[in-house]
Amino acid sequence: MLKETPQSLRQYFGLVAIITLVFGIASLVQSGGAPVAILLSLVAIVFGVWYLYITVRFPQLLYGNPKLIRGVLLANLVYSFISFALSLTGGLQVGGLVRLGLTIAIFLYLTKSVDRLSAQGKIAGDA
Repeated sequence: MLKETPQSLRQYFGLVAIITLVFGIASLVQSGGAPVAILLSLVAIVFGVWYLYITVRFPQLLYGNPKLIRGVLLANLVYSFISFALSLTGGLQVGGLVRLGLTIAIFLYLTKSVDRLSAQGKIAGDA
């Protein structure tokens, strides 16, 4: 399994911030005024802003407040479950299940990486 470095994890959050903001804004523009679509788009934009904040403040957060990073990741996982549940109104679709499965796997991988890198930084800081 690949092991993230602080730099690669920061780059990941930066990429996700950009993608999330672009898709959130595009979704908002295409919402057609539907309240649920607007709400989901705004939530996506908020996550994009959080990921951007994590990217900018990554070293301080990783070593000083990794709970914030894990909290944003957990909130995104909850959001994914809610989005999946809302998609069930159109019937169960394999794509939705695959997306949810990937989201869970990425959540587990990222939280494990954040925990590992945070602990390494604390050990290095103690030495």
